Amino acid sequence: MSDEPLKQPGRAGKHEQLKTEHPENLAFTAEAYRHFFENMLHSFVYCRVLFDESGKMADYVYLIVNKKYEEMTGLQDVTGKKLSEVMPGLRASASVYLETIERVVLTGKPERFETFAEAFGKWFSISLYSPEPGYFVAFIDNITERKEAEAKITQLNRLYAFISQLNQAIVHVKDEKTLLSKACGIALEFGKFKIAWIGKTDLIQKRMVLQEQAGMAPEELQLFSSGSYLPGGPVAQVLATGTSYISNDIDVDVTIANPSLAGWKQNACTRGIRSIAILPLKKEGVVTGTFHLYSSVHHFFDDEQLRLLEEAAGNVSFALDIFEKEKARIEIKKQIEEAEKNHKAIFDNVSEGFVLLDLDCNIKAFNDKAKEYIFSNADRGVDPGQSIYEFMEAPRSKVLKEIMARVISGETIQYERFYGIRNNKPSWFSFTMNPVRENEQITGVCITGHDITEKKLAEQEREFDRNNLKSLINNTSDLMWSVDRDFKLITFNTAFQELVSRVSGNHLMAGTYVLSPSIGFDAERLKLFWEYYKRAFAGETFTEIEHPGDYWRETSFHPIYSGSEIIGTACYSRDITENKKNEASLKRSEAHLKSANRDLETFIYRASHDLRGPLSSIMGLTNVSRLEVSDKKALSYIDMISISTKRLDDTLIGLVQTMALKDVAKFEDEIDFKHMINETFGKFQFYEGFSRMKFDVGIRLSEPFISSRLILQPVIQNLIENSIKYQNLNEEHPTTKISISDTPVELHIVFEDNGIGMDKLIQDKVFDVYYKGTQSSKGSGLGLYIVKTALEKINGSIELESEPGKGSRFFIRLPKQNSFQ
Repeated sequence: MSDEPLKQPGRAGKHEQLKTEHPENLAFTAEAYRHFFENMLHSFVYCRVLFDESGKMADYVYLIVNKKYEEMTGLQDVTGKKLSEVMPGLRASASVYLETIERVVLTGKPERFETFAEAFGKWFSISLYSPEPGYFVAFIDNITERKEAEAKITQLNRLYAFISQLNQAIVHVKDEKTLLSKACGIALEFGKFKIAWIGKTDLIQKRMVLQEQAGMAPEELQLFSSGSYLPGGPVAQVLATGTSYISNDIDVDVTIANPSLAGWKQNACTRGIRSIAILPLKKEGVVTGTFHLYSSVHHFFDDEQLRLLEEAAGNVSFALDIFEKEKARIEIKKQIEEAEKNHKAIFDNVSEGFVLLDLDCNIKAFNDKAKEYIFSNADRGVDPGQSIYEFMEAPRSKVLKEIMARVISGETIQYERFYGIRNNKPSWFSFTMNPVRENEQITGVCITGHDITEKKLAEQEREFDRNNLKSLINNTSDLMWSVDRDFKLITFNTAFQELVSRVSGNHLMAGTYVLSPSIGFDAERLKLFWEYYKRAFAGETFTEIEHPGDYWRETSFHPIYSGSEIIGTACYSRDITENKKNEASLKRSEAHLKSANRDLETFIYRASHDLRGPLSSIMGLTNVSRLEVSDKKALSYIDMISISTKRLDDTLIGLVQTMALKDVAKFEDEIDFKHMINETFGKFQFYEGFSRMKFDVGIRLSEPFISSRLILQPVIQNLIENSIKYQNLNEEHPTTKISISDTPVELHIVFEDNGIGMDKLIQDKVFDVYYKGTQSSKGSGLGLYIVKTALEKINGSIELESEPGKGSRFFIRLPKQNSFQ
């Protein structure tokens, strides 16, 4: 880089021209320039530009500077020095300024511009021109005060616009949320703040809860609107004092220098925030929130601006008060309307009829029930303003006027009235007339009427019951009396009176001492009854049977309570001599019947065994005959004899099993169901139809089952036989599924087959003795009867589900801990 100025073709330096054309004036011109230069009001610099090899300005050298420049910039002894020496870092921060110099020097066209010099912290107005190629002259004015004044005016205009728009919002907005949202938006749009947000104070948690905001990025919400506020911090100061907090330079503000605010402060600086204001928002004079305004301008808030902002915050607070009062008014109105609605609902739906009258007995108000009770005889509509006497029968008007006069004087009148027959039954109404008082003055009459028909009917019914009960008590031969704890008679019936009169000749009265010999009983009997009474007084309810001679008597004692206290005993005694005689006769008959039953059972049991011998011989002879007889007709007769004999044998077996069940007394066998079922299959292996059957047996028991093998064996046998007899011959695979399982309290046995099934009409009868569903039934009618009888013996039960053509299902329940019959 050369220190010589770049020579531009076609341009000559003006000072060279001056020397050549007017040498005689040089002394005057130099003096004049010096005087002008030293006393001019502008800063003046005259510099030579240094260019690099590419023709770009690289630096410049101060040639001449005046005193004003040194005063304005604070730079001393700069003449002959380069800019890079005087201000090494200026090139990076003042690129616009240097670019303008370069453009003026290269084009020769003067320019004027304004710029903020960060190095000096001032605003300058700079005028540049190039007197000759490679040189420039700059006239510099300090315009900081003007710029600050202009900025202040701009800020004030924005604040005025902000306040104006905010006031308009206050006028037009009708709810708190919308107002706070608009306030934040207006602060950004018209006040030109960077961020505005409003927080609600949570004094318990000591934190601010964000309500509305404008200007925040989503990631900033947590930093700007949550967390506890610090004791002694900005928000805490506003809450404590009720006044605004202002920070015009957050970098040096000691109040927000707390390390806990480091994250907020760093983010604020990144966003270019330099000044903040926190304004209190109040409701009824109490700070309930804060309005936060963030500006990017240092020292943004002065006294005048703070006054305007506090005025705006006050207007918002006033609006919040209005909203709160309106909210309270609406709530009160709602409560009043709800109360009126409830009162009206109560008024219209109570069981009583109400009529409110003024002092002239004109109707002020009434409910629906009043039309039914009080105006029931009216043949026209009822309206407020009408006289109550218009709805009264003429004979009653005079009486009613006398009653009204007494009520208006302060008396309460109540009476009942019979209205005759209504809806096919007598009707009664009760009326109460009360004076209405306001501030201790009687202002009207309230008539209350309600239907007491049911009450009257109940009273009549109770009276009838009392009379009827009295009639019953006094017309029975049984003795009834009651005694208090002093052994004195409370009440007694006619039969008791007659007994005492017959044995003692005395007439009883309430209060008579019942342990006195005067009532006709001996000392031993009186002592016995004294013990009975004492037991009843102790709270015992009991019955004693006496047999003092040829007759029997049953006497019951019942304590009489008053609350939790026993005050006496009620006694009831009846002659049970005939009952005792009947019981003795019944016992004799029962013993005779049991003896006859035992003889009958013995006969059936022996006869069954005696008959089975000849039957077995007949069945053997029929089997032998089939081998020796070839005549078809004779064989058919033999078959019929065999079938009939088999049925008779089955019947005898059933009778034997039935009789055997009655004698079972041992119930301590451990039942092996698998062995029992397999044993039954062995009995039926040659039974007709058994070979076609498939049996699916499943046994899942958690513990051994204890019962009677003699009882369960015929149950299993008869159900298996039943499934073989009634298998469906049209079914390719006739099947019976036997499932045995248990629960903690009972055993379950299920027999389920795909046999012929049965109709619902006969399902309830199949367990009856000798019942057969059809004439062609193969059974004896005893099989399912035996099953049910056996299960009842061990407290079991059986249920049947069946459908014709789809099979049957028998479900058996057996208790694990039996109480046997």
